[in-house]
Amino acid sequence: MKSEFLHRIFVLFFLVTLGIGMLHSQNSYLLTGKVLDAATREPLMNAAILVTPLQIGTISDASGKFELQLPKGQMELQVSFLGYKAVKENINLTKNLSITILLQPNVVEMEGVTISSEKPDQNVTSIQSGTVQLDAKEIAQLPTLMGEPDLINSFRTLPGVQGVGEGNPGLYVRGGDAGQNLMLLDQMPLYNPSHLLGFFPVFSTDIIQNAKLIKGAIPANYGGKTSSVMDISMKEGDFYRFSGNGSVGILSSDLTIETPTQKGKGSLVISGRRTYLEGIKSLSDLIISDSKNFFNQTNYYFYDASLKWVYVLTPKTRLTIATFGGQDKYSLTDGEFEVTNQMDWINWVGSVGIKHTFNENLTANFTSGFSQYQFGIDAGFEAYQFHLFSGVRDYYHRLDFTQKLNHGMLLKYGASFTRHQLTPSKVTGEVEEVSINNINRYYSSEGSIYFQGDVKASENLSLSAGIRPTYYQHVGPYSHYTRDASGLLTDSLTYAENELIEDFFSLDPNLSCVYLLNPQASVKASASLSHQFIHLASVGTVSLPTDIWMPSTQFIKPQKVGLATVGYFRNFLDNQFETSFELYYKYLDNQIDFLNGLLDNFDNTKIEQNIVHGVGQAFGAEIFIKKQYGPLTGWMSYTLSRTLRKFNNINDGYWYPAKYDRVHDFSITMNYQLNDRWNLSALWVYATGNAMTLPAGRYIIQGNVVNDYTDVNSFRMPAYHRLDLSATRQLKKKEHWESDLVLSVYNVYNRANPYFIYFRVKGDIDHYYLSVNPRQISLFPILPALTLNFKFY
Repeated sequence: MKSEFLHRIFVLFFLVTLGIGMLHSQNSYLLTGKVLDAATREPLMNAAILVTPLQIGTISDASGKFELQLPKGQMELQVSFLGYKAVKENINLTKNLSITILLQPNVVEMEGVTISSEKPDQNVTSIQSGTVQLDAKEIAQLPTLMGEPDLINSFRTLPGVQGVGEGNPGLYVRGGDAGQNLMLLDQMPLYNPSHLLGFFPVFSTDIIQNAKLIKGAIPANYGGKTSSVMDISMKEGDFYRFSGNGSVGILSSDLTIETPTQKGKGSLVISGRRTYLEGIKSLSDLIISDSKNFFNQTNYYFYDASLKWVYVLTPKTRLTIATFGGQDKYSLTDGEFEVTNQMDWINWVGSVGIKHTFNENLTANFTSGFSQYQFGIDAGFEAYQFHLFSGVRDYYHRLDFTQKLNHGMLLKYGASFTRHQLTPSKVTGEVEEVSINNINRYYSSEGSIYFQGDVKASENLSLSAGIRPTYYQHVGPYSHYTRDASGLLTDSLTYAENELIEDFFSLDPNLSCVYLLNPQASVKASASLSHQFIHLASVGTVSLPTDIWMPSTQFIKPQKVGLATVGYFRNFLDNQFETSFELYYKYLDNQIDFLNGLLDNFDNTKIEQNIVHGVGQAFGAEIFIKKQYGPLTGWMSYTLSRTLRKFNNINDGYWYPAKYDRVHDFSITMNYQLNDRWNLSALWVYATGNAMTLPAGRYIIQGNVVNDYTDVNSFRMPAYHRLDLSATRQLKKKEHWESDLVLSVYNVYNRANPYFIYFRVKGDIDHYYLSVNPRQISLFPILPALTLNFKFY
């Protein structure tokens, strides 16, 4: 079987590359370490480590870790970091050694200094354009809904990244849809990025070490999605002491605990969060007793939890076990009409990883894990019962190598294998004494290898290039149903387990370059081609949990996306200000959409026949200005863009705006450090209204109302804009306790932003009279919130 052949190729690749890595081992000793804040034990990224008199150095990574291959003997280690006192430490290297460096904050006041997660000139010198990195501190300073920091909303304030308004959790990056984003939490893929339709972030920022967004050419070490990558690293626990932090808000609370499991060798982070909307609802029931009140008939809550355990097996080998899970539950009960409705959606991911360092130039990571997302509806009305289930389950394995070569070249290569199991919709039900049971699952596998290299070609020119070949299979068990022109079932064909139904091969290249005009300015360009084999098919005008995931089959072809970008990047005033101007063009092939609406999709035997293929294009200009240092920091972003789609069976085959096409998208984010106790933040956003299709007129023909529709998505909702403010008050510090109080106000000037628009029709058909009035539904008025954040150690 080809599926077994893929497994064998993956194992062979692992053994060969492992053997190559062992040949690179040297007869020298490995010095590993971690640079931490002495007070909080937080890791310090980009700390400088210099070994004298050898004049060999490196910098710490996002987890504060560093590695150096050194000869035997005595030497001095010098460690420094901006805003901290430098330290010197003498070491005698006679074997592999692991150390921890604790840096004390500098007691000299440095008013307004902001330490970013990136190097000060990263905007100019980095090869990858369209790449942004945020740390947890930057995210936490943004004004947010109900006082809850939100990573996804932080990304939405960047150019080229759009949302579709309140109630929609999706990100739309440079013309791509919500299903084309790869979200990785410690290399674990997440399919649903939110709680409560985007009202709450999918996970607490307390578990995040840093997050990177790639919206340009996607490097070859990432694959499977075509629009963007959100690579989020979970925090490692403290190896030496017990500590924790959390928050208590109006609607939810969370708690994160860090503890060593073996001092200096093992650490554990456990985090949990839950809403208590049920209690607030119970209070509202006492105040508003009307049984017809909507809130009296509904109930909602969510919870999530995460765990990360790290253990140092040897100075060169680390074991990591991580997991994250969350569940939303919503219910609606109307006893008067015997109506019940329950919805729940679940994220659950987990992984086991081993990192091995062969020498200072070669490291390897092996990860195995799973990812599961599912959505369910249970509905009942009198004698009728209905259940809908939709879900995705992945099992994956990854092997990644990072190798430093001569002349500053960096090489990344590896392999991955994923087994997909998709259930677009499983429908069961009962109508009086008649039962319905409809299910058809899809099984597929995806195997890839990749090579990505960064090289400095000259003093001013640096290049990054990569290639990712992928082989994809759709396999059994599966049943294909044949229907006649009237839709009646005429025949079926059944495939056995692992029997090949359809396969595809893709080759995804990417190229990025940067040319330094001077130390303060550069020009960057990139081009890439990428394929996607798993599709998100939307059944409505916004991204909802009811959207379904479909695999590539003999009827659904893989998506193919080509992207080209060029930009000018410039820093001013000793990197205090960074600016950029970028142009992009994206062409999208084999895009999918539903032809006949939601109801036909409840029948698994009809889904593929109800999907149509089309093309798309997106183009735009992006401006970004950021102030990095001083009491006042923040950024401004503006995107001028168009996103268009074309389907032969839709809009008579003419181009039309995508539902998330937004011509103008502007945001400004500010943070002001008033003094050592008070911090103020503000966020203002503006965007062109969503595109939608509305009837241009209505006619009464033979007693029936007939709608005459305009071109697809030719109507625009009113523009979306709002202002958020927040103020943070640092409370009195104690020996082992810190806390602050956050007052935030969402939608300060109470803008009624549209969620959707419907029409109320009144009249008398018999007298040929109709009155049609549009009605706008909005979600959030002005919403104040008060949150207490705390930390203990």
